[in-house]
Amino acid sequence: LPAPSADSHWTYIGGSYALITNTDGKILKAESGDIFFQ
Repeated sequence: LPAPSADSHWTYIGGSYALITNTDGKILKAESGDIFFQ
């Protein structure tokens, strides 16, 4: 996963990774949870 920006973080939701903002929890980007196994 790419490094998050200063005001966001990655979280694992239902088998996928989502990049969300720290302040309001908006999803900025989503990645499949199995990207490391392809």
